[in-house]
Amino acid sequence: MKEPFAAVSHDEWRARVEAELGDKDFERALVTHSLEGLSIQPLYSGEEPVSPRTELIDGSGFPCLWPYTRGSRAVPSGERSWRICQLQDDPDPAGLRQSIEADLAGGVDALWLRLDRAARLGLDGDAEAAGEHIGVEGATIYTAADLEAAFDSADLDGVAFDLDAGANALPVAALCLAVTAERGLEPKGLEVTFGADPLGALARDGELPGLLSSLEEEMATLAAYCQSRLPRSRAIAVSTLPYHDAGAHTVQELAYALATGVHYLRRLEKAGVEPQTAVEQVVFRFAIGRHLFTEIAKLRAARLLWARMAGACGLEESSPARIHATTSARTKTKRDPWNNILRATTQVFAAIAGGADAITSSSFDAALGRPGADGRRLARNTQTILAEEAHLGRVLDPAGGSFYVEWLTVELARSAWTLFQEIESGGGMVESLGSGLIAEQVEKSWRQRRERLEEGIDAITGVTDFAPTGEESLSRPDRRPAAVTAAAARRLAERRERRGALEVEVAESGVERVETCIEAAARGATVGELTTALERGGDSLKITRFPLRRDSEPFEDQT
Repeated sequence: MKEPFAAVSHDEWRARVEAELGDKDFERALVTHSLEGLSIQPLYSGEEPVSPRTELIDGSGFPCLWPYTRGSRAVPSGERSWRICQLQDDPDPAGLRQSIEADLAGGVDALWLRLDRAARLGLDGDAEAAGEHIGVEGATIYTAADLEAAFDSADLDGVAFDLDAGANALPVAALCLAVTAERGLEPKGLEVTFGADPLGALARDGELPGLLSSLEEEMATLAAYCQSRLPRSRAIAVSTLPYHDAGAHTVQELAYALATGVHYLRRLEKAGVEPQTAVEQVVFRFAIGRHLFTEIAKLRAARLLWARMAGACGLEESSPARIHATTSARTKTKRDPWNNILRATTQVFAAIAGGADAITSSSFDAALGRPGADGRRLARNTQTILAEEAHLGRVLDPAGGSFYVEWLTVELARSAWTLFQEIESGGGMVESLGSGLIAEQVEKSWRQRRERLEEGIDAITGVTDFAPTGEESLSRPDRRPAAVTAAAARRLAERRERRGALEVEVAESGVERVETCIEAAARGATVGELTTALERGGDSLKITRFPLRRDSEPFEDQT
């Protein structure tokens, strides 16, 4: 029997490599510097210090143990361990209905329903101020009847819902609960994320449908309602998509998520919601970008940071952070869009390996306009294949134990914690958004990201590198058809005529406030009428909305 290889220390390896490099500098030749400011070594052996911030290290070594770095499940299920949650945002009611039907029939078990900017701002589709917002970035749903029509004859039993109405969560929650009650779905069995996220909505839309304080009171009321009536549902979303889409890097995403989550916890505590309930009411929404290991480590670091924050609140046994991951819109290209299939596959893999609880995979043609049926089918089948043919649900934390991934997880968490502390010392997330500090940080990252592409440090296959010649053109319909505004107004007028005059009154506080909203929605109240009845008062906070960018866009314009 041959003797095993002799152990080689990290220092010995380094000395041999430097000898082979000759006159070349080790740092320049082999160390990679990330956009986040991390120096990534060519080899991680476990000998070098993991991090000077030892309080951020997960010493448990096991999944499903606090602080949950390695995931929220104790044993592999042998099956898919996440929900396939596909985005539903078609502004055309017929298209929305068809996509929901096709996705549910194709294996999807969760629906991410994003409403248009008009509904997010509390405006009906026939309101004069709604014109430019109707059908923008979402579905034209303004009544419970609109929502019921979108679901049509679909079997909703066992389907989870993720509502995306930004700050206008309570009226839209009322529409949803009115529909589920009409269908006889048991409230205790409903799994709904109502998505109350005033700060995320402010970043995405640039304004709010009322005073921030009023919206946060509604958020707390909805959280209390979920805790008492809907035990499997959650009221709050912390979305970093506006920052990611505008160019933020991974550390910024984590820090902004933590700062936003802490702000919401404080508001819930002020409203009398117990800390344990408050922590369990939050769902984080992250986009998964181009760098595989960084994105895996990002989700691990997010759970670690949230657990440490809960521990600081005295909740050592808090539940793990719930994460909804979606493939990045910013990384998709219009040129040579077929490559987006591979990008989405890599990003879904990273989300699974990082332990996401729900995953959305976007269509390869999403950057071109309204995705086609083939694109939507490939998107959902990407997850199905990774689950049922690649058997990724059979492995817990597959990257765990890798010296590199463990180091990267802790370094991302450490850097994010430092940035979070800077935001807190500057007055918190609201102050930082209002002053433009967050926008400045994201803009700087976007410029650096573009410079790295221009200098060839990073590349976009099919655009900056290996661009095809004589490529086949691919077109898709406009996401916002010209007729959508008139159709929305006409549909609302017909619904108002059928229901007749309606006086909408809601309770002033408590779970009764939610219940009276649901009752009004069941009688035909619109999003705009419910918003008015909630009497949020005052002028809303306004900022410059974070732009929707794509990494490839500046280079596609040059070709």
